[in-house]
Amino acid sequence: MKKSIAIIGLFICHSVLGQHFSISADRNNVLYIGVDNPISIAVENFPSEQIGVKANKGDIQGTGKRYVYRGDEPGNIWIILYNKATLEEIGRSSFRLNYIPSPVPYVGPSGGGNIQAVVLKSQKYIRAQLENFDFEVSYNINSFTLNVIRTDTCFFKEIKGVGNLLSNEVLEALSIIRKNDIVIFKNIYANGPDRRSLLLTPILFTITD
Repeated sequence: MKKSIAIIGLFICHSVLGQHFSISADRNNVLYIGVDNPISIAVENFPSEQIGVKANKGDIQGTGKRYVYRGDEPGNIWIILYNKATLEEIGRSSFRLNYIPSPVPYVGPSGGGNIQAVVLKSQKYIRAQLENFDFEVSYNINSFTLNVIRTDTCFFKEIKGVGNLLSNEVLEALSIIRKNDIVIFKNIYANGPDRRSLLLTPILFTITD
């Protein structure tokens, strides 16, 4: 589950030729590719219906004081306010647009470390989730490789998996694990809303009993 964190608001207040305005990113001081970034906009003593809003890259849509920005290219972007009647610029503010951070892979309740054989054998899925991130984001696992290593008999098994679901072949390999075996999920590739294919960190388990 996503951890609950405090929402951070970035409030930028400017004055251009005596006209005060504000542009605030409601959830963070950084905008992210692949998600709806909420933006609040206000201009002092100026009706909201007369305020035009645009971005030099990406797209911003909304009405009144509430807008949503979406972009697909990392870098600095400008959100620009203008008078709809005269098309004169009221002001602009710069934001950083970043890719979403890489998620952390999990099998069942754990991302690695010591685990009981019975717990690992009962799992059906491999998944990826973001830690301490402001947005609800889903990831798909595209592929992974399972390794089971047993040092006392030089037993070694390697299986390739596709998708989030642990295949029958993977489950069969997990069914024979025992104490002191090393189980590794590696070459884990996932993709999220920003459409990148990400190589995630491996998951390494040591079977305790």
